[in-house]
Amino acid sequence: DNIGNIIEYIESKQTDDIGNIIEYIEKEKTDDIGNVVEYVKKEETDDIGNVVEYVKKEKTNDIDNVIEYIEKEETDDIGNVIEYIEKEKTDDIGNVIEYIEKEKTDDIGNILEYVEREETYDIGNIIEYIEKEKTDDVGNVIEYIEKEKTDDIGNIIEYVEKEETDDIGNILEYIEKEKTDDVGNVIEYIEKEETDDIGNIIEYVEKEETDDLGNIIEYIEKEETDDIGNI
Repeated sequence: DNIGNIIEYIESKQTDDIGNIIEYIEKEKTDDIGNVVEYVKKEETDDIGNVVEYVKKEKTNDIDNVIEYIEKEETDDIGNVIEYIEKEKTDDIGNVIEYIEKEKTDDIGNILEYVEREETYDIGNIIEYIEKEKTDDVGNVIEYIEKEKTDDIGNIIEYVEKEETDDIGNILEYIEKEKTDDVGNVIEYIEKEETDDIGNIIEYVEKEETDDLGNIIEYIEKEETDDIGNI
C-alpha cells in the first residue's frame, strides 16, 4: 500500500532516488519504507543511499535512531556511526550519538576506535569526562587504558577534573612504568598540597623502587618543607 506515498514522493520532489527506494522495497520487503521516504522528503539529502544500505545489511531497528540523528544534526559523521554499528553490533550507539549531538566534536573517531579495540564499557566515563572538561587529554587517557587495562582510570579522571592540571602526563607515565598502586597516595598528595614537587617524588620512587613514599609524603604534608631534595 506504500505505492501511494512513493508516487506522492516522486511528484513532489521530482527525484531520481526512486530507483534505490524501489530496489530497497523489492529486496527487503520491509515496511520501514515509510520512515525512509519521510526522511528523504524532509532532509532532501543524498545520504539515503547509506541509510538504505545499512538497513539492508543489518536488518536492524536502529534505523530510527540513525535517521533521527541525521535529521537533527545534518552531519556527515553518519558514515562512521553506521560503520561502527555494523562492526560492533553494540547498543552503545545511543551514548555515542548523544555525545556527538551535544558536543559536536571530532573526537568521535578516537572514541569509536577505542570501543572497537577494547570492547569496553568504560566509554561512559570517557564520554562524561570529555563533555565536562572539554579537554584534549582524552587521547592520553584512552591510550593509558588501552595499554594498562587498569581500573585506576576513575581516580585519574577525577583528579584531572578537580585540579585542572597538566600533570596527568607524568602520572600516567609513572603508572605505566612502575605498575604501582601508589598512584592513589600520589594523587591524594597533589590534591591536598597543590604542589609541583610531584616530579621529584615520582623520579625518586622510580629510581629507588622504595616503599618509603608513604613516609615522605607524610613528612612533606606535616612540615610543609621543600627539603624533598635532601630527603
